[in-house]
Order: sequence, then structure tokens, then C-alpha cells
Amino acid sequence: MESTDLKKVANTREQVLAGLVMLAIFVMYARVFYSPKSTEVARLKSQVKNLKMEKEALEKFTQALRETTLKEQLKAAKEPPSIKIQVLRGDVKSVAKETSALLSLVTSQPFLKGILVKEMNDLPLKQEKGYKKGDFFINAQGPFRNMTDYLDRIRKLPVLLVLENIDLKVVDTKAAKVEIELNGALFQMEERRAAP
Repeated sequence: MESTDLKKVANTREQVLAGLVMLAIFVMYARVFYSPKSTEVARLKSQVKNLKMEKEALEKFTQALRETTLKEQLKAAKEPPSIKIQVLRGDVKSVAKETSALLSLVTSQPFLKGILVKEMNDLPLKQEKGYKKGDFFINAQGPFRNMTDYLDRIRKLPVLLVLENIDLKVVDTKAAKVEIELNGALFQMEERRAAP
């Protein structure tokens, strides 16, 4: 039997091999335990940074929205109510109680101002709950600028109407001529009866 001396110092070769084994164990530990954690930490840091940026953007957006809403409220307080609200409240009388009367108005020569109406039709008012509704259709042609002014005049009429569908097609690009197909609805509110 060979006796081993525990006090014997390892030679250089054994020390280098022991160092390499320790280094290999450390590298394996780092790869198995530390490396996935470091990528997870990097991913979490990136998420935190993105969330902070989103929070800052939302705070700025909320502040801008508050300022815009406040400006709109102040502007609305200074301006008189829209013509539609005035008609609803009864402050202004509606210029058309039937769809045929509305179409007569919006297709009259003084109202058209450079617009040519090719086709139009309407449906009589139908009774709904609390109001009457009548649909109408207009097909017209004219210069683009005149057409936008025409639509603006229709929008500003003291009458309860909704422009439901506007289809605009270019007829002549050189002359900026367009054709419009307009679907809308006229509303007539039921008269409120005075209490006896």
C-alpha cells in the first residue's frame, strides 16, 4: 500500500489542472444560472424603460387633451348654440317641414350658385317614436370649390337634417369638376303640447 502524504504540496501541473477545473465549473455555473438571469434582467429593464416612456407620453397626451377640452368649452361658452340646437329648442323656425320643401330649397337657382343638379328624389316623412324622418337623395355636378360651398350652405340651413352619405367623384381633373351623390335625412320633431 502506498501512503499518501496530506502535507505534500501539489506540483505546478496539478495546480494548473485544478485551476482549469475550477474555471470550467465557474463557466458552467455562469452559463446555467447567471446568463439566463442577465438576459431576463435586460429584458425587464427594457420593459420598464418602455413603460416609463408610455407613461410620460400618456401624461403629455392627457394634459394636451385637458387643455384642448378646456379651450373648446370656453369657445362653446362664448359662441351661440349651433343652428340645429336652436331649431331643436324652438328658438329658430325650421325652413322645411317636408323633404320635398327641403329639396325645392336646396335645388333653387339662388341656392345652387354654379352647381347643376342631375337627379334628386325624396321619401315622405315616416313617423318614428317622437319624430318624423324623411330620406332624400341628390346627384349634382360642379366645380370642387362650388361643391364644398354648396355642402356648407346645406349644413348651415336652419333645419334638422343629417347628411348620411357623401360620395364624391372627379369628372374633369383639369377643370376641377366633381360629381356628388348625397344621401340625407330630414327630421321633424313632434310638437310638444302644452299641459292643460
